[in-house]
This record gives sequence, structure tokens and C-alpha cells, in this order.
Amino acid sequence: MQVKTLKNGIPVILDQRPTESIVIEIQIAVGSNNENKQQAGMTHLIEHMLFEGTTTRTAQQISNAIESVGGEFNAATTHERTFYYVYIPKQHLQIAIDILADIIKNPTFKEFTLKKEKNVVLNEILMVNDDPKQYQWVIFLNTLFKKSPAKNPVYGNVEAIKKMTREDILSYYQKYYTPENMTISLTGNLDDPLPLLNTAFGSLPHQSVKKEQHQQEPQPTKPTKKKVKMEVEHSYLVMGYQAPPKGHQDYYTLEVIRSILGRGQSSRLFEEIRTKRGIAYIVGCMYESSYSFGALANYVGTEKKNLEEARKVLKEAFQLKDLTDKEVEDAKQYLIGSFILRKEDNKERADMNAEWSLLEKDPQHYIQSIQRVTKQQVLQTAKRYFHNNITEILLQK
Repeated sequence: MQVKTLKNGIPVILDQRPTESIVIEIQIAVGSNNENKQQAGMTHLIEHMLFEGTTTRTAQQISNAIESVGGEFNAATTHERTFYYVYIPKQHLQIAIDILADIIKNPTFKEFTLKKEKNVVLNEILMVNDDPKQYQWVIFLNTLFKKSPAKNPVYGNVEAIKKMTREDILSYYQKYYTPENMTISLTGNLDDPLPLLNTAFGSLPHQSVKKEQHQQEPQPTKPTKKKVKMEVEHSYLVMGYQAPPKGHQDYYTLEVIRSILGRGQSSRLFEEIRTKRGIAYIVGCMYESSYSFGALANYVGTEKKNLEEARKVLKEAFQLKDLTDKEVEDAKQYLIGSFILRKEDNKERADMNAEWSLLEKDPQHYIQSIQRVTKQQVLQTAKRYFHNNITEILLQK
């Protein structure tokens, strides 16, 4: 893997592989954590808008240029970054670069398109809020964090979205969609793409981006419980804690703990909840970690009559009683193996390279760090983060 730089300073990650496909991803270091109350949902809305036409192409022309050669075109927004990618046969790299450059540089943000995409996003919010398996995480993060913008959902706020104007969106776009905030990541069978990329992106003008300083998140001083009424047949329970952000020295140990507790059918939670007791279908452990925050939680979906039994198992699991060296080693090998398999996929690989670049690290650093985790570190880390002041969310009829 090589890192080059365009003439305007945009870093380009080149990951050469002998494949018939190429992925090119443009990462913008902006997400919902950059928004104020009036902007809640603007990052995600802009992601939608960039597909809706440029000064040179209609939305249909944009999608057809990629799909007519068998390619795939998509994007995503998170708390701290937005990315757009094209997955395409290697001989069509020029098309991919042209389309990505066009949508990044020349969006029109037309009024009628803005109105339409607002409705699309509002429907997306309703869809998430109707799904307890997704909505439980919205409520959990909102309850777990008090000051961090991670408490706000990536999709935003309905009333804020309704009030957003074209001028608001254009100002936000111009602030963050600059070379200083971009990374280009390519994976696949590459000739030298730098001349094409400089032609497409090199004219983007410099503009400094002020980094937001978020208030320090206070540690909870007591247990927190929140119950949300939903028209659901099951009860959905999430129990967890604040955790370190991605790249923190304890991040890798907590990844191993996540694997021990919830990596699938061989995990502790699956064994206790499904194999031994048969009281739930949905059970696991989630560790959401980004560059400024982290959250780790056990979760289950079960019938109301089984809720107390499931709650006891989820809470006690954090203690990691009778942990063995073999469990730790199996958990590490699962993480390493999963990471290697993800790297076989060009889309995953290009995104991993871009994401880890924000920490100024090669993705291989993840494997090396996981390999160094010991049983003693696992137990010490669990004791450090899994205290009595747990946050508990229950979605129930």
C-alpha cells in the first residue's frame, strides 16, 4: 500500500491487488458529530443530495454511467465521516473517477430536489424508528451520553430537517467538502491513477477546516434505566457502558471482550441465552467505536416472561467469570480471521484503508494489536470499564 498526494494536498491511498475490479472511495471527515442543533441531519441529507444531479449530469445519467458497465455506486454517513464509493471493472476506472469528481465538485442542490430528498430522509427516519433492532441503539446512545454529540442519531432531527434551506446546506457543504477534509482510497488492479485524479480533483481549492472541540463526557455516577413503549411483541434489552474510542490502547482489548461475549454461536452470550436456556433468538454484544467516542453493550430480544432471566445473564457476562486462556485465544483468532476475510473484499478494503488513515495507521496495525492482547489485560480492562453504573434500555409494549 502506498500513500500519494495530489497537487492540492488530498492524500491518495493506493492498494494494488491483482483483481478484475477496482474500488475508489472518497472519504470526507464530516459526520453528524459536526452538526449543531439546527443542522441535525444535514450531513446525511447532503449525502443524499449529491446523487441528485450536478451542473453537467442528471441523477439518472449519474447512476446509468456506473450501472451500464456493471458497476456499483453508494455512500454512507456516520457520526464522524461520510464516504462515497464506486465499485467497477478495472477498465472503467476513468468513468468512476469522472462521476465521483462531478458529484463532489458540482452538486446543484436544486430546491425541488431538496424538498424531495427531505421526504426521503424523513421516511428513512420513520423506518429506523419502527424497527426495534435499530431504534434500540438510537435510544441507548442518547441515554448513555450526556454531552458528546454521539448522543444524537446520525439521521438527525425531524424538525431541523424540515427547516433546512438550500443556503444552509450550501454553507455546510462548502465548509467541509474541501481538500483538507478529504481522503481518496483505491483498491484493485491499478495502473498509475495519479494523473487522472489530479485532473479530476486537483483543482479543488484549499480551505482550512476548524476542528470542533467537544465537551468532555462525564462518567456516570449511578445506574441509569430507561424504558420506551413500542408496539412490539418482544422485549428488547440493551445493557452497557461508555468505552474508549477507536485506536485507544484499550480499544483492542475491548474488541477481544466483544468477541468473547458476542461473536456468534460460539460466544458466551449465545451459549447461555440460546444453547443452554433457549429463551431468545436475538442476542449479542456490540462495540461501536469511532474517533472521539465508544460504547459497548450486551443486548437481547426476548419474550417478556424471560426478561429478568436474560437481564441477569447479560449483566453477569461483563464479569467474565472463569475466563480461560483458550477463550481469549479463540476470540483473538476470530477477530483476526474476520479482519482478513473483510480485506478480501475490495469495497471493505478500500474503506478500511480510508477509515484507519484518519488515525494515521495502517489497517495491519489492528491485527498486530489484537495479537498482543493477553488474558490478564482482558480481565483488567473489564474491571476498569464494567462498573456498577450501567446504562440499561428496554423497548417494550
